[in-house]
Amino acid sequence: MRDRSRSRCTSSPDRGLSIGRIRSTGRFATRRWLAITCSFGRAATQKSAAFCSESIRRASFWRGSGGSSGVRGGGGGVQDFAEQVAVVTGSGAGIGRAYAEAFASRGAAVAVVDIEESLALETAEYIEAQGGRALGLRADVASEEDAQVAIERIVRGLGAIDVLVNNAGLHLGPYNETTGLPLAAWRRLLDVNLLGALVWSKHARPHLARRPGAILNQSSNSSTMGTGAYSVSKLALNGLTVSLAREFAAEGIRVNAIAPGYVESDAAKSGLSEDHKALVTRGQITKRVGQMGDLVDTALLLCSDSTAFVNGQTWFVDGGWQVGL
Repeated sequence: MRDRSRSRCTSSPDRGLSIGRIRSTGRFATRRWLAITCSFGRAATQKSAAFCSESIRRASFWRGSGGSSGVRGGGGGVQDFAEQVAVVTGSGAGIGRAYAEAFASRGAAVAVVDIEESLALETAEYIEAQGGRALGLRADVASEEDAQVAIERIVRGLGAIDVLVNNAGLHLGPYNETTGLPLAAWRRLLDVNLLGALVWSKHARPHLARRPGAILNQSSNSSTMGTGAYSVSKLALNGLTVSLAREFAAEGIRVNAIAPGYVESDAAKSGLSEDHKALVTRGQITKRVGQMGDLVDTALLLCSDSTAFVNGQTWFVDGGWQVGL
């Protein structure tokens, strides 16, 4: 991994922004990559729910020379995002990083947004090393000011926004905790999981309308299970998806959501016992463990022209858990 020392960045007077210029490699050797770090000092952690291993990422999303567009996913479909710009929040690690790398491998320039600067830069540098084009940004999705400034920087650095993936999410409190969760935790959970998607969609809207583009919200299959505060926040996100789809439709912007079930990943492996994983699989009608590629293929499909007639929907990618209960 290359050194990401601060010395290569120059200070900017506006809100502590620092902009660094890093040499590109591979297919985009003639293009410059801007590493934009929006430092607003929010301490809460926004990490994706699951972390995919480096071996899975490298094997699945960067095939052939230089991460060319049109790479086939596990489902056999080809989604081409050449000359498009995809913004993925919470993409410094986990599912969000898998989404970011997948968009890049299919030709998109990608804005990697995460509350942890080092993770955002690491993901962006990895994409760049494979021949892609990326921006690494630090921002708290719950802050409207962060959203406004970051989106301005994305458009300035990459030229447009075609796809917005509201992936950043937060899980607070024990499983099934509802009334026992402090109100401060409830507010933070809703600020990130619900209002974060609202704020980023609001400020990306004029840029998406020029394309027109697509928005994908990261929900969860727990949204219909009534399993505590996290479940409530994701059910509300499903409702927001419908409302935004109706409001944005006249401008040609589609808004959908993806609701994953259990997916094999580093975090999931460490967070669930073998008995719990077996229970999840038994509850599915598809009797296998979900893989990261199952989510990635579906996300790319929902953001592509192949689903131009799909709008306001939440797609459950959970092996049929919803109908198997």
